Amino acid sequence: MSDNRSTHPVALAMLIIVITAGVATALWAKYFRVLPENNTQMSLNTMGFGKPVTNKIDPKFTDANGDLIADAPTDPAQLVDPPTIRFAYIEEDDPAKQKKAWQPFMDYLSRVTGKPVQYVLLAGANDMLKAMRDGKLDVAGFNTGSVPTAVNLCGFVPVCAIPTDEGTALTHTEIIVPSASPLQNAGDLRGHELTLTEPGSNSGYKAPLVLLRSDFGLQPLTDVMLRYSGSHEASIEGIADGKYEAAAVAQDMVSRATGAGKIKPDQYRVIYNSESFPTAGLGYVYNLQPELAAKIKGALLSYDWKGSPLEEIFSGAKQTTFVPVNYKNDWSLIRRIDDEMGIQQKIE
Repeated sequence: MSDNRSTHPVALAMLIIVITAGVATALWAKYFRVLPENNTQMSLNTMGFGKPVTNKIDPKFTDANGDLIADAPTDPAQLVDPPTIRFAYIEEDDPAKQKKAWQPFMDYLSRVTGKPVQYVLLAGANDMLKAMRDGKLDVAGFNTGSVPTAVNLCGFVPVCAIPTDEGTALTHTEIIVPSASPLQNAGDLRGHELTLTEPGSNSGYKAPLVLLRSDFGLQPLTDVMLRYSGSHEASIEGIADGKYEAAAVAQDMVSRATGAGKIKPDQYRVIYNSESFPTAGLGYVYNLQPELAAKIKGALLSYDWKGSPLEEIFSGAKQTTFVPVNYKNDWSLIRRIDDEMGIQQKIE
């Protein structure tokens, strides 16, 4: 009987160890997961951190003038003149609402080109890339981080970008926290959780991961716990609701959310600002008939969206026309981030 009693402390200790290990595993799964929710194994490679690469324009394209954008085909047989112009803008909100917001622009584009314009409902950046690559999308607005992939692999020709509250087409990454948060700067994120948007986003994913590592020595998954929200809106609303500790989002998206009343200025604080980079880029596919391409470019640069639903969506902007861009110069930081992360551009 004494022998049985002597084993009880050992058994109890083993039980405590098992329970503790189980709790630790549960906590790890909780805090180190990203969407989809069943993905509990993650590495830097799956996040895009690999050996540096040099992304270039696909060899199937020609870039004779060195502007890093595909030239229009010189063979007339390779030019296209679609009977209906197919248009899409990166989905950041309800698709039906998005389509309605862009309808006045599509009507204007139709008048300028003399062709009907159809809004194509696509699930996200990757589907937009596939559609343009496969000749099913003629005019599009890609998020900042997807523009280099669209240029290099799909023949996207950026023309303009969305203006911000500073009257330019530049934005930057902000890391925001609830007002009551003890976090005061980006270095305080060590041991805490940062919410990202989705892998195609520069401001909500790529830039914060690269800059936190290079500027603050914070290694993803080792020093900072991560999760995805799926969009800038969800991240901002998560901060407003106190759901997230910190979130990396685009400054212009925060301004828009504030203007729309989705988050109040007293509900959050900014603990980090990155250097500037362009907002979402709008343009057309490279192989359109030159006359049609010129009309589309003219429509993009001349459209005045004052009084339209776009003015409400992009509330805070000091101008109501799209701002011209220079891809080679304006997207240089975005291309550098992709290359330094080791992101080999591809379409899933």
